[in-house]
Amino acid sequence: MKSRINILNAILSLIAIFGYSPLKSQDINWVNKPLTKREIPVAPDKMTHYLWQQIKKDPFTKEHLGWKLAFIQHPMYLLIDEDRGEPAVGERIPPWGAANAEDYAGRVRRNLNSLNELPGLKLNFDWSAVELQSISQKFPDIRDDMKKQFLKGSLDFVNGTYSQPHLQVLSSESNWRQFEYGLEIYRDLFAKKVVVYGAQETGLNQQLPQILKKFGYKYILPPDFPYVIEFVDGKIELLSLGGSFQTISGNEFVNATGLDGSVIPSLQMWNRNKMAFTTTTVRKSSI
Repeated sequence: MKSRINILNAILSLIAIFGYSPLKSQDINWVNKPLTKREIPVAPDKMTHYLWQQIKKDPFTKEHLGWKLAFIQHPMYLLIDEDRGEPAVGERIPPWGAANAEDYAGRVRRNLNSLNELPGLKLNFDWSAVELQSISQKFPDIRDDMKKQFLKGSLDFVNGTYSQPHLQVLSSESNWRQFEYGLEIYRDLFAKKVVVYGAQETGLNQQLPQILKKFGYKYILPPDFPYVIEFVDGKIELLSLGGSFQTISGNEFVNATGLDGSVIPSLQMWNRNKMAFTTTTVRKSSI
């Protein structure tokens, strides 16, 4: 272990559940106002149960989904390929989104081709396993190119879950099955063992280190979403700039500690202008 890296014990937990709705021009002033008690119907620790009870009251949910509903991040490729609701979701509206699966597949091919054009370039993909499975079936050339770049060392994968869930709102068994099913698909498609849990959106909970250790993960890469970190042992140096905090070089890792005492290194990049999951700091030689 390199002496410059100060490994600390820490506990990571989620502090927010995010909901999304279209923002109209007349809502601009509203987003800067604090929420009232009327707009916060229950205490934060009861919010998950409250949301689930509200969702179950929806007639469409009860008729078409029943108990199959899950809390997940936006599965971009699946929404583009399968969703035809009105109005169209943002994932299907260019230039950020794509009108159809063929257009989105073209973007993936462009990304993969950049690895040939720029030999020193390295990419990490944060895909849900079910989306990789779907795009591989519809566009086998993309699967073959991904596998080629992976074997060459230019492409790697993080996360490893089946559907990119918000793990903090699911049960322990659901957390387990997300990794059980997702990692099996990665093995089948690419003979890949995912060892870094890095997600675009929040999915942290206090049991996560224990589950990740059981599945052979080596690192956690927290998202650029709010979460709480409680230091329970050790010291750390932080740099404050413009109201945000950033770790001093050599202090980027803490030990995320689960409820059972399981420990897994977690990379901390506390900079509001950086997306933690895009960093390339985590390497086998680092610790």
